[in-house]
Amino acid sequence: MRPLLVAVALCSVLSTMAGGDRELRSPDGRTLIRISWAADLRWSVVHDGITVLDPSPIGMELADGRRLGTSPVFVKATETEVRTFITPPVAAKRKQIPEVYHELLLRFKGDHAVAFRAYDDGVAYRFITSFRDDSITIRNETARFILPASHPLIY
Repeated sequence: MRPLLVAVALCSVLSTMAGGDRELRSPDGRTLIRISWAADLRWSVVHDGITVLDPSPIGMELADGRRLGTSPVFVKATETEVRTFITPPVAAKRKQIPEVYHELLLRFKGDHAVAFRAYDDGVAYRFITSFRDDSITIRNETARFILPASHPLIY
């Protein structure tokens, strides 16, 4: 019985190290963000069943040599739904602008995370760090946007 338990635990650890994937949908359900990680962190976007962004790598290289998004080791995922309002400092067409989105926060080893947001009319991501340093210097950022060759809007 013990060898089986050890084998199951080892498979669990190896699958976490090998990578993973998650999905996030917009509040209206029409937009889907797919996030995957193994050798690097990638995201793709599908809207109304049409792929608008093929799996595209994202990451950061810091001046001290740390690399966020390269060989990431997953720790925890947290999903939230936000329904609030933004009050612009200068009134536009309306006094308050609705801010509605779903957010997926993926935490990785090395005191960093990536937050993905799916709005009804757009998508976004941002890197978040909890380093002890007061400031960090970004040496390089990877933000490739690989568009599908078969997209109906690309000619």
